[in-house]
Amino acid sequence: MSVSNREEWVVATREFLASPEGENWTGSQNNLEVLGYLLRSNGLEDAPDKVAALKACAAEMHERGLDVSPTQPRAVDANASPAEILKNWKAAYGDDPVKVGEAFRKWFT
Repeated sequence: MSVSNREEWVVATREFLASPEGENWTGSQNNLEVLGYLLRSNGLEDAPDKVAALKACAAEMHERGLDVSPTQPRAVDANASPAEILKNWKAAYGDDPVKVGEAFRKWFT
């Protein structure tokens, strides 16, 4: 990444965080990694409108349930049984079967 491109992303990040969409950004290293992955996988790493790219990827993260709140991290125990993983998945969506189903379809389709 060139210095000017890096500076563009710094400015865009500041603008994003000052926007209504950015006010809901919870931060965290995990969220940054997922956001970076989505920017790359959607071909937006060189987007002319970097603020719009950040907003789009942050919205996708939220829609797909990929954003992790620092107060409620979603960690999966490597030794958890499938039933425990499913129980935690449901709990993360308030045991609402509609939300659980929608999140599952968004994640796995």
